[in-house]
Amino acid sequence: MKDTKYTTKVKNFLIVLIIGFCYAYPTLAQSTDDDQWDHLTSIQTEGYHLSIPSEWRQLTSLKGKAETRVFDASGIAFPSAFNHQPVFAIIYIIKNKSNSLSSAKEQCLNAYREVMDKKALKSSDYTAKLIHTASGEQAWWMSTSYYRKSNYLYQSRYDLVVYSEKEKASYIYTVTVQYSDYTQSFENTFTPEKFAEKIFSYFGLN
Repeated sequence: MKDTKYTTKVKNFLIVLIIGFCYAYPTLAQSTDDDQWDHLTSIQTEGYHLSIPSEWRQLTSLKGKAETRVFDASGIAFPSAFNHQPVFAIIYIIKNKSNSLSSAKEQCLNAYREVMDKKALKSSDYTAKLIHTASGEQAWWMSTSYYRKSNYLYQSRYDLVVYSEKEKASYIYTVTVQYSDYTQSFENTFTPEKFAEKIFSYFGLN
């Protein structure tokens, strides 16, 4: 599949994530920290603001005005293992040039095609609904799930897709949770969708 600027950025981040996994896995907590939202770190850039639990590992620097960031909540947001396999929780936000909310949505769908290795998506492959951010902008809430052959884990992915008219750019705020479970037991027990909703509720455009 031909690379897009968004795809290239994602591939570059996969390298960072792998390094992060290697760093994080030996020290993962043994249970979910239900109090993680009591202490937050706020992040301000020229384009957006957000808050995350201070316990999360930051795989990108908070210094400067970088618009792209990656966070690791593995072992904090969810148990460190499920079905005797590790659970990974990675959150990242990527800025792309765009001219509308519709084109921003298409960027997200292109990412879905890439990770799912599909030239075309069926309506059953993902969900999409219009919502509003904490700062009032209309945004797409999108989600999908699939099996990752590279690490033999299932992945639930949630995206908040926002367009900034001021910056003529999109922001795709992504939550990925990877786990070993071919049933819906993990999702029913630990509700990663609600976890994503909580994260997205702290995001807004400047």
